[in-house]
Amino acid sequence: MRNTMRLPPLTAQRRIDDAGAPRHRACVPAKKRKHPVDPATQARTIEQAAAELGDSPQEVQRALEQGRLRGTKTPAGRWRVEPADLAAYRERGGTK
Repeated sequence: MRNTMRLPPLTAQRRIDDAGAPRHRACVPAKKRKHPVDPATQARTIEQAAAELGDSPQEVQRALEQGRLRGTKTPAGRWRVEPADLAAYRERGGTK
C-alpha cells in the first residue's frame, strides 16, 4: 500500500525547529536578532559593491576574478567583498 499523505510546502513561516526558534539566521528579522549586523562592517554582494563603486556588476566580478579586488566566495559560490577591501580598491583607482 502506498503512502498518500501530502505534506504542506516549506515556507519561511514553517522553518522553525522543535524549540520554536528559526533554523536559519535569514529567517529572523533584523530588528529581532540578538546581535544585529552593522551595515558598515557587513560584507557586500557584487551588486552592492558595484553600486558603491559606480561600476557595473560585471566589472566588479571581473575585478574579483582577476585579483584586482579582494573578496571571498561563500560555500554557495557567491562573492562577498569586505568594506575595507572596497576602500582599498577605490584608493588604487579601481573605479571609473
